[in-house]
Order: sequence, then C-alpha cells, then structure tokens
Amino acid sequence: MMGILVTGKASGAQTNPAVSFTMAVAGKLPWIQLPTYFVAQFLGAALGAAFILLNFRENIGDVGPEMVASFPDLSDSIVHQIFDQFLATFLLLSCIQSVDDQGHTPAGLLVGLSVAAIGLAVGRNAGASMNPALDFSPRVVATLWDSLEKWEQDWDPFTKGGYFWIVPITVPYAGGVTSYLVYKYFIKRFENQDPEDELANLELPLTTRYTHDGRPSCPGEAGTWHQNPDLDDLASQAHYNMAFVTDIEKSKHFDGKLCHKIATIY
Repeated sequence: MMGILVTGKASGAQTNPAVSFTMAVAGKLPWIQLPTYFVAQFLGAALGAAFILLNFRENIGDVGPEMVASFPDLSDSIVHQIFDQFLATFLLLSCIQSVDDQGHTPAGLLVGLSVAAIGLAVGRNAGASMNPALDFSPRVVATLWDSLEKWEQDWDPFTKGGYFWIVPITVPYAGGVTSYLVYKYFIKRFENQDPEDELANLELPLTTRYTHDGRPSCPGEAGTWHQNPDLDDLASQAHYNMAFVTDIEKSKHFDGKLCHKIATIY
C-alpha cells in the first residue's frame, strides 16, 4: 500500500514482476518497458532485504538471514506448493485488475488490504510470496550475508525447503496471466454497458446530415447530406469510431433516441 501511495503516479506502483508481466500481456504496459520494470523490481527487493537484515542484525542469529525469504510451513507437497502460489497470485491479480478496470477507490488501500487478506489466508502454507522478486532477491542477499559472515560459500537460503525457491520465481507468472484471461472472458464480457458508452462503438459515415439551420439532424428529421469538414484527414477511411470524438453534446428526443448535436474531432 505504501508503495502504491508513493510511486503510483510516477510508475504505476508495479513492485511485482508477475503484475508487470500480466499487464504487458493485457496490453496495458509496453513490452519494451518490461525489462526496466524487472530490473527495478528485483533490485528494489534486494535493497529491502538488505535494510531488514541491517536493522535486525543483532537478532537474526537464531533464524538465519534467510528469514527475509519465504518458505513452506504447513505444505510439504511440491504439487500443493505450486497450487498455493498459483492461487495466491491469481487472487491478487484479480483484485488488481478489478481496481484498475472498474476504478475502485481508494486504490492503494484496496490493493494493500487484498495483499494482507491473501497473506493471512494462505501465508503459513507456503509463504504467500506472489512475487518472484520478493522471494528471489532476498535469497541472493541472504546468501551473500551468510557467506560473508562464515567466510565460505553458504547456499542454505536456496537449499532449505527442498529447493522451494523455484516455485515462487516461476508460478506467479502463470497465476497472473490466468487471472487476466478469466477476468477478460468471464467477468468483463458480462459487464452491464451504459447505453451512452455503446455509442463509442458506433461507426458513422464521413458525411453527416444537417438541418437548414446548420446543426446535425436527429433521427427522423429532414436534412441535407454534407461532407463533415472535420473529417477531411480521414477521407480515405470509410468510417470513424466515436471513441475518437472528444466533445459530444447529447440530447434526448421524444423517440428516446440519442442525437449528437455537436461532434468535434481534434
């Protein structure tokens, strides 16, 4: 939640590679920007882990520096661990997409509460990482920390838990993309569309019927067809989509149909 509040306007507050990858698949993030986000996310997670170890350096002896990574607790089966990480990320991305697509507010609080709820629900099972960077980078930092303390290479952060680290660095991507597909084809397609929003999908010809006083005519009114002067640059096209019309004044008429009185294209 704090990350969203602080960096939301600057970068979209994407601190999770699984979220960024899903947004790229959904067409909401250019693929060319994905590597930049990945580098920043993995480096950010490493810095966060380093700050935690420095802050608690006097008390990590009993648990080890790998405390900054996630490990399974209740779950012993690798199949169950994979399903757990898949489900947690699926739920997370479902909430994030809903907040983004439906404009729920306050976004930072809602996403933060969603992460907290998922963590409380499944955290003890396998750590509820839901974030490849949040798990992998701290393991690297913990390995370096342990190795420097012991003056020998120590791979405990990667070997404890039966190589569980492979799960949170791979599975969340699948959970995120699956969430996007489910939301797109089983949620969004059944949305109740506002009648006025449907006008954005209408295609109108390049000519418009005008009444004698010069305004565009409404359905059922007599008028003369004229070339729309604002559409000269689109003359080679057969139709234009109302989504590109930026200023539309609408009025209701006795027949209940919407009439476009003014349509300006900039």
